[in-house]
Amino acid sequence: MVVLLVAVLHFVLDEEDPYGAVRTLMDAVAPGSVLVLSHVTDELDPERVQATAKAYDKSSVKTAVRSGKEIAAFFDGLELLEPGMVLLAHWRPDGEVDAKADRVGMYGGVARKA
Repeated sequence: MVVLLVAVLHFVLDEEDPYGAVRTLMDAVAPGSVLVLSHVTDELDPERVQATAKAYDKSSVKTAVRSGKEIAAFFDGLELLEPGMVLLAHWRPDGEVDAKADRVGMYGGVARKA
């Protein structure tokens, strides 16, 4: 089983317990299942990401911008697979990573349930 939480969790606010939601999902799947997760961060371009978050906040969609450490916590209790949690542009690239690729301020990773 694969649980895909790609570009989703930054729309789940802290008061909605996103970490608990991920635990609940992973508790429900069989051992060997994997979690695929990506999440926005403002660690690379705080001004641009915070401006985008403020624009979302003016709509009906609120956002939670998290740090790499906070995003890594979604993988707690799981076996993070290579290359680990990395910026999306660095996830198994076929060649050199263009320097502009880091403009996509999102971390991603894949982890397996033991």
